[in-house]
Amino acid sequence: MRSKIQMMNHDRGFGFIRGGNNDIFFHWGSFEGDFQTAKKGDEVEFEMGFGRDGKPRAINVRPI
Repeated sequence: MRSKIQMMNHDRGFGFIRGGNNDIFFHWGSFEGDFQTAKKGDEVEFEMGFGRDGKPRAINVRPI
């Protein structure tokens, strides 16, 4: 899937990607690139997965 980053929290190590009508959580460990330089509006490719809590999250997030 492709979308744009909606929000980044570099200090806490997570962000959100716009996915249809919902924002999709991603963790810095799922980001394949320089997490510290990623910013709101950057285009990314990602896959859908689930966290330990069973909630959907973006995995294999790659900057385009």
